[in-house]
Amino acid sequence: MTATLPTLQDIIEACEERAAQRVAERAAAQAAQAQQAPASAPADLPALLQQAVQQALAAQGSLNGQAHGTPPPAPPSTDTAAANGGAPVCPLHHVPMELRTNERGSWWSHRLADGSYCKGK
Repeated sequence: MTATLPTLQDIIEACEERAAQRVAERAAAQAAQAQQAPASAPADLPALLQQAVQQALAAQGSLNGQAHGTPPPAPPSTDTAAANGGAPVCPLHHVPMELRTNERGSWWSHRLADGSYCKGK
């Protein structure tokens, strides 16, 4: 029986050979990936991204007739809260809304001429 079964030493040697073979395969795969990678990887990717964004914004600004570095004007807002003491303006009727509260919560609305309320929707 001992003549037909491998010895413990044979099993250990086979495992070590297989482990060495796996290490060599990994090294070969990594070398192949390194050769396929671009030759000049960017050293500072965030800086390059920031530079590209600034160039795109500058190009967009020149298309819109703005000077470089000038921020675009803010879009017109239906919420003139600062002009109305902090209250939003109804987008449908363009009047200041009032904050209303009950046991179910709070909401902004304004009264219409017929006595009903509008929530701006």
